[in-house]
Amino acid sequence: MFQEEIQQQEAIIRNGGQSITNAMIAKYKSILYRYTRISPYQAAFLKLFDEKWESVIFPLVEDKVIKEFKEFYDDGRKYQEIILQGISIPEKGSIEWEINFEDESVDPLVHVYMKGWEFDYTALTG
Repeated sequence: MFQEEIQQQEAIIRNGGQSITNAMIAKYKSILYRYTRISPYQAAFLKLFDEKWESVIFPLVEDKVIKEFKEFYDDGRKYQEIILQGISIPEKGSIEWEINFEDESVDPLVHVYMKGWEFDYTALTG
């Protein structure tokens, strides 16, 4: 289902949806890793990500990200603000992708690994 959704959106973009690509670049350029230009496939993924962020993705991972930060601050300090720091778009044909979160106050990053629109696991670095 994940790849099918992306392919359907990609077809829309290829058939005159350049404004979608431009909108996704404008919205996400500061947190896209390694991307100076994006393909219709990548724009399609970002469009779906954007549509699913508040209702599906963030609610799915929020508690897991908070838990990672709480475990990092084992001395009683609290995280300040959790910020979406980066998105790694899946390769065409893959269901694996990553989103990263940082705490405004210090260095650790929580890496959230996804399979399709489902949570897979987290890792903390920093």
